[in-house]
Amino acid sequence: MSNSKKIYEELKLSIMEGKYKPREPLLERALAAQFGVSRTPIREAFRRLEAIGMVKKGPKQGVRVADFSQREIEDLYLVRLHLKQLAVKLAVRHVSSQDIKALKEINQELLKAFSRFDVAAMIEENYKFHRTLIAISKNPFLMQFIEILRSRSYIVAHRFWGQRENLRFHIQEHNQIIRALEKCDFQKSFSLLKAHLSKSRDYFMREILKT
Repeated sequence: MSNSKKIYEELKLSIMEGKYKPREPLLERALAAQFGVSRTPIREAFRRLEAIGMVKKGPKQGVRVADFSQREIEDLYLVRLHLKQLAVKLAVRHVSSQDIKALKEINQELLKAFSRFDVAAMIEENYKFHRTLIAISKNPFLMQFIEILRSRSYIVAHRFWGQRENLRFHIQEHNQIIRALEKCDFQKSFSLLKAHLSKSRDYFMREILKT
């Protein structure tokens, strides 16, 4: 893996985990020293992060973690919702017993991470769950578009997964989605996923607008 690719992945994860907050500046010189590289791979990582909307570059402000207006949040989740609807429609056609088994195993690992309150592990297992769910659609283009939007909306993931009262319900909703998908019930699967995503949107909006 190239230096710029490695730095891109590490910065992306750090933003998703909340180590860098919305509007926080990312300094080339400090990051170059931190990673032990020249500024060139840092700039390349910035370009990749900007392309997926996780950072913004201004003429005087430099590179900062992206922030969003209320309208942008609403627009982002509207698109995510419609792409997820298509993904579920396709998943119902293709889902297998092995897919259901994989989703159940991931959600069990998520529950274990919750029991020891390992925030990083919860974020990772939740990511695996939704990535696996979308992969059942068998449409790589759809997976790519959803992943880009998901990266943008997970800037406050660390704060969400740090709230215990939200988490058990979140995991229970995963189980409900699995059961509906196992029955190939598109309407129920999408209804559950829509409610699941709406809660995420509402939390995201509250957190971003108060920063």
